[in-house]
Amino acid sequence: MKKSFFALTIGSLLLLALLTAQGSFFPVHVAHAASACMTAPSDMNCNGFDPTFTGCGADGIPLQSVAVGTGLVTLSYSPTCKSAWAHTTNGTVVTLQAIVARFPGSPAYYSRMVQDTGVKSPMVYIGGHQQVQACGYVNGASRCTIYTTY
Repeated sequence: MKKSFFALTIGSLLLLALLTAQGSFFPVHVAHAASACMTAPSDMNCNGFDPTFTGCGADGIPLQSVAVGTGLVTLSYSPTCKSAWAHTTNGTVVTLQAIVARFPGSPAYYSRMVQDTGVKSPMVYIGGHQQVQACGYVNGASRCTIYTTY
C-alpha cells in the first residue's frame, strides 16, 4: 500500500512539473494555418479582423504616413489580403487610437482608445478599387491621411 501511494505521489509530482515547465517541454511557437482572409480575401473574411492575428500584417506595406501630435499614423496595406489598416504610434506611452475607413461602401473600423506606444485598427477589405484612409489620435490631437486608391 505504501509503495502504491509513493508511486502515485511521485507520478503526480512529475506530471505537475511537466505541466508547469511551459517552454521547457512544449514548443513555444505553433504554426497556424493561413487565415480565411489570406486564402479568400473578401468583405466577409477580412473586414474587422486583426492584421496580426490573420497573418495579413506579415506582408503589410506602408502606403502613407502623417504626423499627428507627437506621433504618427500610417496607412498599411496587405497585397495578399487586399486589406488595409491604420497604425498609430508614438515614442512614449500616451493615449492612442487608430481608425481606417473605406469609400465607397463606408465601413470604418476603430481600435480601442489605449495607453501605449502603438495601436492598430482592425482591417478593411479594399479589393484594389476602393479608396481608403487612415486616421490617428495621439493625446488629444487627431489627423488623417488623404484617401488613397489602391
